[in-house]
Amino acid sequence: MSSSKSRQKQQQHHQYKVLECPPELVARLESAKSLVIRGDADDAAVLCTDTETYSIRLVQTSNTMVIIQPRPPALGSATTEHDQLVAPSGQPYQLSSAFRTRFPDTASVARSSEIIDTVSSYMELTRVRPKFDRLAAMLAERPYIDADLDERQMRSSGSFGLHTMASILDTVQASEHEIRKELESMTAFEMDGFWRTLAPTAALQVLSHIFVATMDEDLDFSSMSFGTLLECLKDDGIPTPVLECCLKLFSESHRRDESGDLLFKISFGKVARLYGEQVLAALPSAGSDLVEFLRSWRAQTPASIDIHLDQIKGLYLIEGNSAAAQTIKYFPKSVLPSDPKTRFEDLFKIRQKWAREDIVPYIEDLASSDKDRDLLFLKYARTSKTGTRTFFTSRFTSFER
Repeated sequence: MSSSKSRQKQQQHHQYKVLECPPELVARLESAKSLVIRGDADDAAVLCTDTETYSIRLVQTSNTMVIIQPRPPALGSATTEHDQLVAPSGQPYQLSSAFRTRFPDTASVARSSEIIDTVSSYMELTRVRPKFDRLAAMLAERPYIDADLDERQMRSSGSFGLHTMASILDTVQASEHEIRKELESMTAFEMDGFWRTLAPTAALQVLSHIFVATMDEDLDFSSMSFGTLLECLKDDGIPTPVLECCLKLFSESHRRDESGDLLFKISFGKVARLYGEQVLAALPSAGSDLVEFLRSWRAQTPASIDIHLDQIKGLYLIEGNSAAAQTIKYFPKSVLPSDPKTRFEDLFKIRQKWAREDIVPYIEDLASSDKDRDLLFLKYARTSKTGTRTFFTSRFTSFER
């Protein structure tokens, strides 16, 4: 078999993909640390390290790239037919000036190497912020409601609808570090090996127990002892992870004292928001009179907690300009998509013109800083002013997907 035919056969056997790695990923690979590609069949794949996520984009090149490897000893001799790298066709390969600069002694390279593949594209990596819609949907399948229901569900359905960290990593396109940070921001908790969120009804029930215990034991809302609460509520059937989750959900901060006990500073604003959302969620789809809503919210919230609309930003829309005839509707940010372009599209379908103070609660999670948020407005919206107020309208007459 001729040398050129041998190369053709070998090239057909090999298929290589070229990955353009930023320096930090090169260093990771050189230190024998793994990279993981995540995504289902219908997903755009992403590449993950332990802490970061990168999008993968196929880039076509105008110049063909060659992949070479050391020639087997039997072939790597001075009797090589060409002093240039040879293409599978048997013709000398036209090398770029960059290659010749990198390897001035081209003849030596040709005598000791052979082409095993040619490629005209490469995969470009870009650091991206992961999307966690899928994680939220997974945890919403079976939130914790109460111990009795949990026990019945385990008997009837086993672990169906429950997710371990391993199953989350198999499904969510993000690094483990980013997933754990998102679980923390969602105030999810791990119980019996499964990650859970707390249903609003469960949160209300646990909060009620906490407030009763606080009054009975004269506990301090600004420095509430987890250990003391556990002891007070030991007969109420509240699992330890659930109680800790509830305290984290409705506290401004927490710390450990000298003994290692967790101390929580309860946030009355967060407690008021929970009660406010429950009243909002119960409203008819057409909404309700604002004054009536405020009256209901006040009646259902503990008397020691003040309420005001700032506490429920991102949960409602108010229609009507007259203070005497305003309607409030339940509109939680959680119903909006995580993709910035699609979210702005949906928002401008709901309202053609948004005041800055009304729209910011619905897009602030898309940006990590005020500068990034302003860039989103610049990209997807037009700005106008009326007096001292800032308004936004769509930058596009229609959004193209």
